[in-house]
Amino acid sequence: MWYNYARFESIFEFGAKYQLTITNMTTLGSRIWAVPTGIITNLFSIPNFILDFPFLTNHNDLTIFYGYYYIENMIGGLFVLVPICFMNFFIIKANKKIENKNLKILINTLVIVGLVIAVLSIMMAGSNQRYIIDYAWMIILSGILIFMRIYNSLKTEEAKGILSKFLAVITVYTFLIGIASGIVSEKSYMQNYSPEEFYKTKYTICFWE
Repeated sequence: MWYNYARFESIFEFGAKYQLTITNMTTLGSRIWAVPTGIITNLFSIPNFILDFPFLTNHNDLTIFYGYYYIENMIGGLFVLVPICFMNFFIIKANKKIENKNLKILINTLVIVGLVIAVLSIMMAGSNQRYIIDYAWMIILSGILIFMRIYNSLKTEEAKGILSKFLAVITVYTFLIGIASGIVSEKSYMQNYSPEEFYKTKYTICFWE
């Protein structure tokens, strides 16, 4: 802490503002105005689907904002790429059904801390697919736990069957879009440095070509 103060005149500054990057971090300020833009971009933006392999592409012009907001290498929002995250909207219902106090504390902590880190990431940085990793695991895990709690609370097999089918669909969707997203992030490197592996991957997936 003393070292932080000696270098940056603040015990809470670890040097993040002084990193060599695209923007001048020392002049960013609180950037409260960036939160709505960042929430839409990081959590709810729709992926840009294309007809050619790998069927997704980065699209960095996600919002119409007349000012500076950093967006780079964005494929889509967390909730859209991993739909189980939408179960977090049922947290109030889940809290009413959860009897285990420790489980309730865990779920609520994951949601609150995940959202706080998301907001801080938006205010301090911007939108980049890799930034989402900082908090995605918390929101995904809480979504899974809420889904399980609601599923176990259902009283009819018919309702459980519908929810099971829903889970199967979003699991397949998440798996496929995860593979496509991974290829998008590495596509240029594969094409430039390992073209044989790239085209082998492409024609294994696009077997009809």
